[in-house]
Amino acid sequence: GDLPMTKIEQFELVPGYHIPRIINGGFQLMGMSHDEAMTLTLQQADVGLIAFETADTYTDGENLLGKVQARRPRDNPPPIRIHTRYSPDVSLAPPSSHDVVKALDAALKRLRSDHIDLLQLQWWRLETEGWLDVYGWLTEQQQTGKIANLGLSNFTLAALQTILKAGLPVASNQVQVSLIDQRALGLMRETCQAHGVSLLGYGPLCGGFLTKP
Repeated sequence: GDLPMTKIEQFELVPGYHIPRIINGGFQLMGMSHDEAMTLTLQQADVGLIAFETADTYTDGENLLGKVQARRPRDNPPPIRIHTRYSPDVSLAPPSSHDVVKALDAALKRLRSDHIDLLQLQWWRLETEGWLDVYGWLTEQQQTGKIANLGLSNFTLAALQTILKAGLPVASNQVQVSLIDQRALGLMRETCQAHGVSLLGYGPLCGGFLTKP
């Protein structure tokens, strides 16, 4: 039968864009069968946990959420929110502006959507140059409507400050935060608060470490 709707605290990521305080992570879905993952995500949406995150590096993650969205269109209350990441391979060379557009269009196709609610840039090696240019190209794509909100994943304080000094909009920075890892709750939090950047924390239970018997 239908699951009861629970009152879930909402959070305004940026002005006008509200999501539940808890975002469903997509990493754990990779170990499930397709049917199990579909059933779980639809159940989560039905009880009000309507924000989902995946990444271009998660096996079939964007395709799965595209199918979920097809089953539960955006005009169904409440609308599903889909967050994903752009994680270019920078081991050989940073992507070109053409590469960025091509990757974004491919993600939209997998997600079966005309826009991404939140796209987070993840750069595996911040010492490798190119991320500021790529973020700038993503802001250009945001202006076309393909990206509703643009943020970062695992960017250091110095890198975040560089982007902010360039005058580029940053909706959020996603970093590891837990009861035993509170590094982001110092200068990173202060900087985000000062510039209207939401701080998204992942791994609050240390990937299961704090919940093991």
